[in-house]
Amino acid sequence: MDRFADYFLVCGLPAMPELLDPDRAPADERARDLMELTLIFGDEDEFDDRFEGFVTIKHTYEGKRANLDQLSYSALESKASNVHLAFKRREPGDLRPAISNIDIVYTNVGRPAPGYTLIETTLTGRSANLVPSSSKGVFLAVRRQDAGVIASGAASWEEGASRYAHHLEPAVQDVSVVLVGKGEAAPPQFELLDKKLNTRGMATKTCLAVRRGPAVGLCDIPFRPQLLDRAPRADHADYELPHEMVSVRD
Repeated sequence: MDRFADYFLVCGLPAMPELLDPDRAPADERARDLMELTLIFGDEDEFDDRFEGFVTIKHTYEGKRANLDQLSYSALESKASNVHLAFKRREPGDLRPAISNIDIVYTNVGRPAPGYTLIETTLTGRSANLVPSSSKGVFLAVRRQDAGVIASGAASWEEGASRYAHHLEPAVQDVSVVLVGKGEAAPPQFELLDKKLNTRGMATKTCLAVRRGPAVGLCDIPFRPQLLDRAPRADHADYELPHEMVSVRD
């Protein structure tokens, strides 16, 4: 009797998967992930190189000043009104979950959504209220990638049991300041976070925009596959399978 097919093979991942090729892991891509956010207060000349590893956003995509506490008329601004956002990217060997989303929280009317952590202070211990001259609290909050590690033998991020950790949720890899009140739009490939950073009456509507990295899903994980089952269990005499490649492991 003629056979419709010679074999039926079921492939997948074993209980303890093995990285197929560590060199294929997206290390360069992960180096763009944002790990920390902070605020810089004061004149622009004061925040250059103040915090090691942090990059201060001084200008918008269209070249305007990226002051988060910007008023409609610059004559009304003072040194206390200079608030800039700074970020830090992933450093080599850092396997912690990166920032996956940013939210703006008005603490006089609510608290951060579940899973978000409020950035309450700057690196110098100062209140991270985006509007320091107002009694209304406007703070940034961040959510991080799922801390569960899908990697061979890795039980937690801190253990670092694997050189690479993979996520189903993409990381934020860039952030931009958008002066919506002055006609600016989010840069290409950025998503506008349509919440005002400044709640004062004379303030220019200022928002953030984020760009996320590519999603790292199950199909992107470079693990070595394994034959989980086959039918028939024995080879055909006229067409044998290469056992070193397709043998079923118990």
